[in-house]
Amino acid sequence: VSRIAALPESRVTQDGPEVFEGFRRAVTQAARGREAPPKQLLGGLDNKEAVLRFLISLHEAKKMYRRQIVAVMAVLMHEKPWHSALCQDEGLRQRLPSDLQAAVDEGPADDEEAGEAEEAEAADEPQPEEALQTRRSSRIVRSCASLAAATEALRRLGFSSMDTDAAIDAFTLLNRAVLWVVQSPETEDDEVLSQLEDKEKVLEFLADFHDRKPKHRARVTGLCVRLMEFESWREAVLATSPSVAATISGMTGLPVTTPQAVAVNLATAAELAASRGAVGALYIRILRASKLPATSAQHSAPFVRVTVAERFQRTESSEEAQNPRWDAAPFVFEVASKSLDLLLEVQSCDVTGDEAIGSYRVPISEVAVGPAPKLMKVALAGGAGGELEYEALFQPVEDGPTASDEGKKGHGGYKRGTQGTQSVVAGLTAAIWDMDKAHVQDGSSWIVSGAGQGSFLVQAQKGLVCPAGHPIDKRKEGMSWRQSLLHGDTRDCDFCHREIHRAETRWRCFYHCDFNVCDSCYTKRSSETEA
Repeated sequence: VSRIAALPESRVTQDGPEVFEGFRRAVTQAARGREAPPKQLLGGLDNKEAVLRFLISLHEAKKMYRRQIVAVMAVLMHEKPWHSALCQDEGLRQRLPSDLQAAVDEGPADDEEAGEAEEAEAADEPQPEEALQTRRSSRIVRSCASLAAATEALRRLGFSSMDTDAAIDAFTLLNRAVLWVVQSPETEDDEVLSQLEDKEKVLEFLADFHDRKPKHRARVTGLCVRLMEFESWREAVLATSPSVAATISGMTGLPVTTPQAVAVNLATAAELAASRGAVGALYIRILRASKLPATSAQHSAPFVRVTVAERFQRTESSEEAQNPRWDAAPFVFEVASKSLDLLLEVQSCDVTGDEAIGSYRVPISEVAVGPAPKLMKVALAGGAGGELEYEALFQPVEDGPTASDEGKKGHGGYKRGTQGTQSVVAGLTAAIWDMDKAHVQDGSSWIVSGAGQGSFLVQAQKGLVCPAGHPIDKRKEGMSWRQSLLHGDTRDCDFCHREIHRAETRWRCFYHCDFNVCDSCYTKRSSETEA
């Protein structure tokens, strides 16, 4: 705060980012409430007007920091002294852009949350040892019970926010439970939150809720900022779909490392889809847009929402307003009927809501069918112009074979996210670019895509190989304690998609590609190759 107060307005552009980064880390740490209640750490700070003026000025000057500034503002506005300081300064209120205004409109903690914070603060006052132990046990039990109630509410919804009223209730439970945990002085409940099951599904719910309920975006952002303080939750973001990771990254500023290349076995994805009654699988990859018109948003950050029926995925937001380039990771959708449409919507991202820039709709029946994705450049409708480039491929299943019974039933069945198909996707190393770009007609081939290049096919006929073409002949007997610590006690088979547990045998190539095959799939596909 002292550095902010001493920073001249004329130096905000040059020195503001460095000063802001230190303040952002401090605010995030204070929001956890580990050293003291946030009300005590944040509420008593001096120079509130100077800090708020700095945040607004940096928001105006540095586009790339805007989402992080919104996240910090959401934490500050949770405290009444900061909210009051802003509301009483007419000049500051007049300068507020719409995304920061949304954080202000959320207001301070409600009475229940404030009561919990005061209870946590009272716990720091001198008390007899027996009373302290009783209060401590009560806090831990309450935290665990709150988290359990919140996750159970999400499970009843299938981790989907389509039922918006129920989703609001479930989100409120989760938000209060996490707030209680992070502001508790105990560490035991931290462990419960850190080891919570279904982290990826919770993040899918939050990303979906963020997209469907713009008025709650500031609260969702504040919750995600708190969750990202835990390493296990940051790792969970990397395990989610590219669409979910893009949304979480946009809210929190968390850098998401994308693989240099991604491979999709669309034939296997279609087979899995057929086993659930679908007619095939759709591959879609968003590349770039051009000549986009200006929007009414103060700071346009375009992204593309891809929708099939009620399922949608989205790209990351681009900082380039008129000619954005995404080179997004591919999305794969199950297609229930060929009469459905593929809808591509270019929108401008904002905390207060998303503004439509233009859209393109095409029937699934008109999407290219094999062998490779077709590059399309289309004019956007419903706006003032603009063009969109994407790749698409539909893999139908006409009375074809379905996935094996073992794949369908083993170890809990297929994993399926709430926002789309959990496709057979593997992150690859740069070694893939040394391969020949084989143009083949084989339906079991892999579609390989990477930033800055068009997709191409890699033949998968020459034995059991990973997408990089390396033979899968390295037997791994379980996982070491270090692998379990880094990646958890299970890995997914990249063919049947069932979980491979820690003690089970799995197969890999000798080149350490992130591609795992369960013993059953190895035996089955090895016998098919020999035949």
